Amino acid sequence: MKLVLQLGLVTVFLWCAVPAGTQPMGPQLPMDAPPMDAPPMMHRPVFLEHVFRPELIMRHQREIGLTSAQQEAITRAMGETQQGLVDLRWKFEAESQELAKLLDAESVNEGAALAMADKVMSIEQQIKKEHLRMLIRIKNKLNPEQQTKLRQLEENRPRRRPGRE
Repeated sequence: MKLVLQLGLVTVFLWCAVPAGTQPMGPQLPMDAPPMDAPPMMHRPVFLEHVFRPELIMRHQREIGLTSAQQEAITRAMGETQQGLVDLRWKFEAESQELAKLLDAESVNEGAALAMADKVMSIEQQIKKEHLRMLIRIKNKLNPEQQTKLRQLEENRPRRRPGRE
């Protein structure tokens, strides 16, 4: 029970550690279709269908026969990711504040604002990469049968429509 709670807390932290608009690497709300006003890349990337969210594994650990060694390895991968994301989050917030200052001016220095935006987006990219690295490490701890079972469980899960409870 303690391990499940720890995994849950790490998952919540990882979800919160991702800047707004970069959520595709973390836990997902059901996304049958992107919102009508969303830019094309705001939906969940297709490649994420080939990895497994930690909360999915936690939810179905008994059904897939997750071993304690696998559980420990997944927890370790999540913890390592969490450590790296703390520093990135601090950098992201600092650079975002600088960008906000530039954009707050009545007349925006386009070159400076775009250069700062590049810094912010570079940090976002690093955060996404760390999330993907974690998801790959987690997938690599699962055997083929466990992966197949998780896919089946995810396919059979009832989907909520956005805006409905």
